[in-house]
Amino acid sequence: MADQTVLPTTAGVLAITVTPASAGDVAAALSRYWALSGRLELVAGERDTNFKLDTGEAQFLVKVTHPDETDAAVEAQVAVLEHINEHKPAIPTQTLVRQINGDRLLRYPADPRRSMRVVTYLDGQLRRHTPWQDAIAPAIGAMAAELADTLATFQHPGCEQELLWDLRRMRELAPLLPYLKDDPIADAVVATFGHYEDCIPLINELPSQAIHNDLNPTNVLVSPDGRRIRGLIDFGDMIRAPAILDLAVACAYLTDAPRISPAIVACVAGYHARRPLTRPCLRALPDLIATRWAMTILITEWRATLQPQNASYILRNNAASRTGLAMLSGDGRQQLIEALEECAS
Repeated sequence: MADQTVLPTTAGVLAITVTPASAGDVAAALSRYWALSGRLELVAGERDTNFKLDTGEAQFLVKVTHPDETDAAVEAQVAVLEHINEHKPAIPTQTLVRQINGDRLLRYPADPRRSMRVVTYLDGQLRRHTPWQDAIAPAIGAMAAELADTLATFQHPGCEQELLWDLRRMRELAPLLPYLKDDPIADAVVATFGHYEDCIPLINELPSQAIHNDLNPTNVLVSPDGRRIRGLIDFGDMIRAPAILDLAVACAYLTDAPRISPAIVACVAGYHARRPLTRPCLRALPDLIATRWAMTILITEWRATLQPQNASYILRNNAASRTGLAMLSGDGRQQLIEALEECAS
């Protein structure tokens, strides 16, 4: 096993385990500062402690941040919801619920290092919990394009956070390779490092903007039949980076499709129809998607050893990432490149 003291330089809150916020403390703060009360249900999360609040008349999501989350990053997550609601209300996102005194954020009384906020609870099913529907791939691509256009005008210092889940930080994950010792996927992960290097010149020349950076099946809500998007949540991984990285991340979470490659092509086509991509970008996408898969495998294998009590949640995308990376082996990578290039024809 790798030495757990050898951590990526941007591991940050991902490497620090904290005691979750208690339902009792949260309920007391909700009553005092929001005049809200009801049944609290713990909702899984990677860093924050999340509760669903059901008052009997309405439902809300209550978030208590990780104590090492920066104030700027948290404030950006609040500001981006207001930006989207103002400039592109057609994108279904949560709405902030202000305190009685009008404040947006509260210093969590039980631990002032943490902040607490309340947002509306969106109707819809987690995409993770609905059967695959072919129509969802182009819908995700189209939503990613709309989101990119909307976030292009969003400016906030909290988007400058250094985050391990940034595709541009792939090199920093090299110390985690020993966690894959004797693992059959190790060779594919190592090969991805090489292909990623070829993408660096393109990434460096593309303009940066705010991006969601985590369009995964637990952050996309859909209709009960799984065909239409009903909501987009959780901007906790938001950074400034080229918009194509958001599309690559979205495509990396289409591994539940019966045929992954056509689903990726459909998603990219949905994006390209609204926000045209250059041929170099289309050619780079398979390697950027593979980078997300490789990062997911490395980061989750490492973090599951640090936080075994949360391992099932941490590893939830590990197996799917292995499936995706295996799909690109052999001729799969070149075939996907050629299929995506047809979008530019």
